[in-house]
Amino acid sequence: MTQEHTGGFRRPLSGNLVVGDIVWNAVPTIIPAKEFRIPLTSASSEQLTVSGWYNPGKRKLSFTVYSRQRGRIYSLDMGLDHTNPDDSNAGGTHKHYWSEADQSRWAYAPSDITEPWNRPVAVWRQFCAESGLEHHGQMLSPDEPRGWQ
Repeated sequence: MTQEHTGGFRRPLSGNLVVGDIVWNAVPTIIPAKEFRIPLTSASSEQLTVSGWYNPGKRKLSFTVYSRQRGRIYSLDMGLDHTNPDDSNAGGTHKHYWSEADQSRWAYAPSDITEPWNRPVAVWRQFCAESGLEHHGQMLSPDEPRGWQ
C-alpha cells in the first residue's frame, strides 16, 4: 500500500474529541441492528460527527467520521469486502479515507485493527488509538440492554 493509497497520514483525527458516553440506539426497521451518531468537539472550524453501526445478524460493524462540508472523511468497515476504483480488493476489514481527488472511494486493509467485528467496544478503542480521536467517556456495549435504547 503506497502513501497515496493510505491518504498519506497517521492519526488523521488528532485534536478531535468525543465527550460523554456512547449509547447505541436500536434500529426498529433492521432488527437486531444498533447505531449511534454524535458530534465531535473539533480542533478546527469543520463540523464533524462520528457514527457507529453494528448488525450482529449480518456480522457488520462500522465507525465513520462525517464532515458537514465534505461527507464521509474516515471510516472503518468490517464484514463486507470493498472493491477500489482500480478493481483491487481491500478485504472485509478495511478503512476508507478522504482525498480531494477521490473523496472516500478508496479503502485499504489496516494492520492495526486486530479485534473481531463482534467486539465493538474493543474495536472502538483501536479505531480511536489509530486515528487520534480522543474519547472522554465510555462506549457501552450494544450487546447489553443497558448499552442501547
